[in-house]
Amino acid sequence: MSISGWFPKTYIYNHEKADSLRIKCSVIHDGLYWKGKEHHEDKTINDIWLVAEIDLDFNEKHLFLKKVFEAV
Repeated sequence: MSISGWFPKTYIYNHEKADSLRIKCSVIHDGLYWKGKEHHEDKTINDIWLVAEIDLDFNEKHLFLKKVFEAV
C-alpha cells in the first residue's frame, strides 16, 4: 500500500513506537523545502511531506483504518 501527503511532524518518528506503523519513505521533507517556490507556501517546518510504502498484516490494517477514521 502506498501513501503520500502532508502530516504533522508530531506523527513521524524514526524509531518504533507503540500503536504506530512502519513505513519505508521514498520522499520526505518539511515545508521549508518549498520556501520561495510556487506551491505550498503555507507549510512550515512542522509539516512533513512524505511518499511511502506500508506493508500491513491483519492487525496493523485494523489499526491503520481505525486511526484514519478517527482523524476525520
